[in-house]
This record gives sequence, C-alpha cells and structure tokens, in this order.
Amino acid sequence: MLSKEAKLLQLWRAKTNKLFLLGILILAIWSLLSFLRAGQLMATPDYGGVDFHAYWYAGLFVRQRQDPYIAFFAEMDVASPVNFLDEPAPQTVEVPLGFSIVPANTAPIVLLITPLAWFSWPTAKTIWLIINIILVLLLPWLAFRALPDARHLPWTDKLLTALAFYAMTGTRRALDTGQTTLLVLTLMVGTLLLARKNWLIAGIMLGIALSKYSVALPLFLFFIYKRHFRLIVTSLIVQLGGILSIAVIATTSPLSILDSYLRLLLQHLGGKGIHLGQLFPSGSPWRWIVPALGTLLLLAWVRQVLWVKQGRSRLPNDNSSDTFNDWHIITILSLWTLLVAYHRLYDIVLVLFFFVLIVTGLRWPAAWRSSRRENLFLSLLAIGIISVLILPGDTVMALIAPQAATAWANLLLYSQISALLCALLLSVYLWLYRLNRA
Repeated sequence: MLSKEAKLLQLWRAKTNKLFLLGILILAIWSLLSFLRAGQLMATPDYGGVDFHAYWYAGLFVRQRQDPYIAFFAEMDVASPVNFLDEPAPQTVEVPLGFSIVPANTAPIVLLITPLAWFSWPTAKTIWLIINIILVLLLPWLAFRALPDARHLPWTDKLLTALAFYAMTGTRRALDTGQTTLLVLTLMVGTLLLARKNWLIAGIMLGIALSKYSVALPLFLFFIYKRHFRLIVTSLIVQLGGILSIAVIATTSPLSILDSYLRLLLQHLGGKGIHLGQLFPSGSPWRWIVPALGTLLLLAWVRQVLWVKQGRSRLPNDNSSDTFNDWHIITILSLWTLLVAYHRLYDIVLVLFFFVLIVTGLRWPAAWRSSRRENLFLSLLAIGIISVLILPGDTVMALIAPQAATAWANLLLYSQISALLCALLLSVYLWLYRLNRA
C-alpha cells in the first residue's frame, strides 16, 4: 500500500504530465498559426520578403558583373530588362515601395543567395520562404544534437522546446521578412556540430555565418576563447574569399568593398531594435553608456565569483571537455550581443541556445545539482520568458485603435528587452552556480 507522501507525489506527477501535454498542444496550435501568418505576410505584395529583397537585388548586380555595395551607395539601378529562368520574356525590375535594397550582409552570403537572382522576384521569395521554413523546422533538433548532454532527453522535451521556438514572434518575423538570420543560425549550429569532427567544414560554415556578424559574433568569440585557431583562420579566409570574388566579378578594388562594409556598419549603429540602447532617446549618450556599464558589471561579477572559487582571476581551464559549460558560455555571449548591439526582433531566434540550456539542465540531475524546489522556480521563470517572446505584435495592433497599438508596441518592446535581460542574468547565474558546485 502506498504511503501518503507517495500518493501525493504520484498525484503531482499526473498533474504535471497533463500540464506538459496541454503546453505542447497550445504551442503546437500557436506554431501552426505563426507559420500560416508568415506565409500570408510573405504572399503580400507590399510586404512579403521586404528584407530578402536586398539580397535578391544585390544578386542582380552580381549577375551584371557589378559590385552590389558600390551600386547601393551610388544609388544605381539594375539595368533592365532582365532575363529570368521562370519568365518567357525579359522583365523590367522595379523596387517596390518600402522594400530594402541595403546589402547589409558581407559577400559570402550575397554570393550564396545570388543563384536565386536568376528567378523573378515572386518565385525567388517563395523559394526562400520554403528554405527558411525547412531551416526553422530543423534548427531545434540540430541544436539538441550539437549538445551531447542533451541527447538523453525524452523526445517530448525536445518537441516542447521546438514548438516554443516555432511559436516565437521573432521566428515568424524572420520568416515573413525573409531575413538571413535563420540561415546564419543554422550555420552556427552546424559549426558546433562539426567543430570536433571536421574543423575545415566547420570553419567554412562559420565564415559564411560571419556575413551577418551581429548574429555570428558570439560563436566567433567562443572559438577564440576555446583557442580553435584553425577554425577561426578558415572562417576569416572565407570572408576574404568573398571580398576577392566580388572584386574579380565586378573588376573593382577589394579596399572599396571593405570601405562599403565600414559605411554599412556605421549606418546600422544606434538603429531601432530590441537592444538596451532602444530604451533611451535617439542621440542620447545613455544609448551607449548603459550597455557598456552593463557589460563591465557583468564581467566584474563573473571575475569576482571565479576569483573566489579558484584563487586567481582567470577562467577555468580552456581544455575542459565539459560541453555543457561551453553551452552556458555560448548562451551568455548570444544574449549579451542581443542586448548591447543593434539587433531587430528577428534576431531573437538566438535564444534557441537558452531554450536548449534550460531544458537540458532541468532534465539532467548533474547539470546544476539543484533541488526540486529550485527546478520548479527555474521552470516557472523559463515559462515566463518564453511567454513574453511568443506574444503577438502586428496581429494585435491591426485589431486595436492606433493609440492602443502604439502602447502595445512599446509594452512588447520593453517586455522583450526585460525577458532577454532576465535570460542573460539567469544564464550567468546558472553557469557560476554550476562552477561553484563542481
């Protein structure tokens, strides 16, 4: 006969399983609606693929043996008419009102996307949407494979994590704008998967990912910390190869391409987004001071805790094979870059590293050696963070009055920044907590 405590535990587990299944059902429905909304917006002529258009348009310049970066700053138009594989006759190319023509990524991604410039705009953006949907569906599962400690997890835990990722507003925004963020994140996860098996391919993948350096920077810094110099050098060679390829195709100077890179970087600094600087008025010095101070305080906290633990002011042994510790570092760097540098809503997909970290740690007793009560608190905190990141934006704002829509947009912005900050602090705390209990 079961004791009273055993019965209570059995009842608690039954309720927890029901809530778990309910969570999967809700997220599955939300994810489906998110995908349908992304498809609907992508099909809209005056919005769908608004950011992808810049790379399709840059590909047209490459086809015509011109430097897309110089062409952008010179305000040049693509020479029309243009032949497309899916059109029976040459077509005149016009830039739809409001669509991007800024080649914000560096040469490797521009060259990678150029084959789609052989198709007309409607066909190209449809192909790109299909590619991005496939990447979205695969990303959570690839991320779990990249973390060996997560391979023991039940498939239901992985499914819940995947659905949370699919349901995020940032994921949907990456799909309907046609952003390259999903491709870059896939290359980052692929780099982690292959880093120990094939450093050359991993370096090539990281090199392409660095084309969107605002997103790939955390992984680049991580491999510098881990002293994987062959991989780092390979990635830089890929970037150099991209510059030289554009220079040869367009018979232009590599230095002019580097100059364009710098001008594009300066153009994006301080832009609107989800970073901490967005909390302050444009032009205010606090847009730079607060992220800088926050970074310094974070480093001081980590340094002090590690000093107390080890009796010296340096990080743990770089040769450690503890991949879970490494995952903490990647998560911390990813969340840090989201908060201190220019990023838009679609870049929030980087929180995938945080999702995988939390789910793995909660299911793996040796992760943090935390109590049941501590795990419950962590679960509730993670649910709160995820709930904020899946809140709808455009859909709600389209249904309410303009003033209320503005208020909702501001509430979302502050909530998302707060959620990212909370996730960052939690990740740092859990990493130091794990080191102190090692």
